[in-house]
Amino acid sequence: MPTYVMLAKMSAGIKGLKDAPERLRMSHELFKSMGGEVKAVYMVEVMDSWDIVAVAEAPDDQTMAKLAMKVGAKGLITTETMRAFTEDELNHLVSALP
Repeated sequence: MPTYVMLAKMSAGIKGLKDAPERLRMSHELFKSMGGEVKAVYMVEVMDSWDIVAVAEAPDDQTMAKLAMKVGAKGLITTETMRAFTEDELNHLVSALP
């Protein structure tokens, strides 16, 4: 399954931190219900940029886009999502270059 990195900023800032465990549990369930999986979640200190970095898998880009929209639609976080390629996938991509 494709891997994605999702950067998230809590819209409530530090005030929303207490609710983070429940929100993360709900996110895990949402991903699972759509055929994906949250592989890892990290709280980061990036001074004003992002609060959370998550690594997840989804069946395809369209599913990941829907997941990101559903997570963001709750208004609790803003996200930026990017496709991440494994070393094997990168090697395959590079081998196809002229």
